[in-house]
Amino acid sequence: MKNRTVRQVKSEQKKRSRFLFALFLAGLVYLAIHFILGEMGYLSYRKLVAAREDIREEIASIETRNKDLESEVEALQKNPDYIEKMARENLGLGRDGEMIFHFDE
Repeated sequence: MKNRTVRQVKSEQKKRSRFLFALFLAGLVYLAIHFILGEMGYLSYRKLVAAREDIREEIASIETRNKDLESEVEALQKNPDYIEKMARENLGLGRDGEMIFHFDE
């Protein structure tokens, strides 16, 4: 066995400590980058939150449109005046004896 001096032992311990610290620091940097930029990282999370908000707005819009259509269906089923109005406006129909004029715009 070699005889090592105290100075050599301390130097080796210092090198080992620096190596372990550098390894720890590299691992920490890797984890930080993975946390921010990774597939399930913070940036992906923010994109998902924004997409969720867009979908919620779209759902609210569709629900409003659905309620409007339900009201229209109910009016078409139960309200003869509304049926007549829609027939006149959309189909160009009229009552007996009426003359319908169509003008080109």
